[in-house]
This record gives sequence, structure tokens and C-alpha cells, in this order.
Amino acid sequence: MQLLNNAPMLNNSLLLAGFFLPAAICLYFAWSTWIGEQGTEIAHWRRVAFQCGLVAAVFATMVFITSCWYMLQSVETTRGIVLAANWLSVGFWILGTLLALAGKGWPRLTLAGWGVLMVLGLAGIVSARI
Repeated sequence: MQLLNNAPMLNNSLLLAGFFLPAAICLYFAWSTWIGEQGTEIAHWRRVAFQCGLVAAVFATMVFITSCWYMLQSVETTRGIVLAANWLSVGFWILGTLLALAGKGWPRLTLAGWGVLMVLGLAGIVSARI
């Protein structure tokens, strides 16, 4: 009976998982391919830039998911700290997507794919809220 009382929270969790799981999987593959290709020759600045992009992508994903969770739970407009968190996550998303260009091969493709899938996930969450 307790599960039925939490049905809206469960629906929101499934909605978040459905829209953001592809981006999270892509981010996982970006990390794993980056770790797997550590022996390849790449300029030091590109290595550091891509690693910063990976870290920015993790932070953007965490902040986007938490702010979308709040957005799905409340019916009010976003303001205050949640609005600031949204802008911060947009900055992290831009940073992660742009720094994906510094990588080579599969890590670059998977991190760029993460950027595209995050936009699609956010579009899905916004359209589900309408």
C-alpha cells in the first residue's frame, strides 16, 4: 500500500531514468574509452582539456538530474537557487561539450554524444511537464 502512495515519485523517477539513462551510459563509455586509451599519443593540453570536459560533464549531469527532479515535483516556476543551479549546469554542459573536441577517437565521439543526449533528455523532461 505504501508503494501506491509514492506513485508520483516513482513515475518521476522512471521518467528521469528514461530520459537521462542514455546520456549517463554515453558518459560512462566516454570515461571507460578514455581510460582505455591512456597509452595513445596526445598532446598534454588536449589530455588536460578533455579530462576537464569529462569532469564538467559529470557535474552537469548531476545538477541537471537534481534540478529536473525538482521541476517534476513542483508546479511552480523555477527561481532562486534552482534557477542558479540550472544556469550553472548549462555552463558545465557547454564546457563539457566544447572540451569534447580536444579528445581523439571514441572518447571524443562518446562525450559529444553525451552532449546531444543531454539536450534530448532535457527536451523530453520539459515536454513531459507540459
